Amino acid sequence: MLVSCNSAFNSKLSAENASHDTIYLNDDLKQRLEPVLENSKRINSIKKWAEIKSSNLMDTAEGGEAKLYYKNGKLEKITTHYLGETFQKITVYHLSNEKLSFVFDKFYQYNRPVFYDSIAMKSNNDTEFFDLKKAVITETRYYFLNDKLVHHTDSEDCGAPFDSEYLNELQKEIEDEFKRLKVISQEP
Repeated sequence: MLVSCNSAFNSKLSAENASHDTIYLNDDLKQRLEPVLENSKRINSIKKWAEIKSSNLMDTAEGGEAKLYYKNGKLEKITTHYLGETFQKITVYHLSNEKLSFVFDKFYQYNRPVFYDSIAMKSNNDTEFFDLKKAVITETRYYFLNDKLVHHTDSEDCGAPFDSEYLNELQKEIEDEFKRLKVISQEP
């Protein structure tokens, strides 16, 4: 079942990620983020990569995978896909000159564990079994300019502004994961 879910998400990922640059921003912020949006559009338009490295990730019980995408000898994009019994997380990193430019996170919180079928439902006097269509999906986007997280959108956001301390914490978390993933790029 995880294999089939994995395949379904991989095919949907590029289509969903390609639409990320359709964001609603005020004119000033949109103009400021134009280099990030243009870079993402460029990366999304690449159909043939010079090299794609894959690596298993063991950060969750069900594991995951990282893919590193190269064009003209430069790392341009990284994707991670983590699997769990009750969730799935996909992250796409777009780079500019091998530095963070844009990060897209998509998190699926399942309604029940992936192994929870109709038999488990009945034996537990439950009314639901695992149904991917009932997953709660959260999307988050992070925009970087000159090595600084300058904007963040979250599908659960109520519109409150993000203070600089919060953005700094987010930036540190993203950069720590990015550094860890870049180590994979140096492996043979």
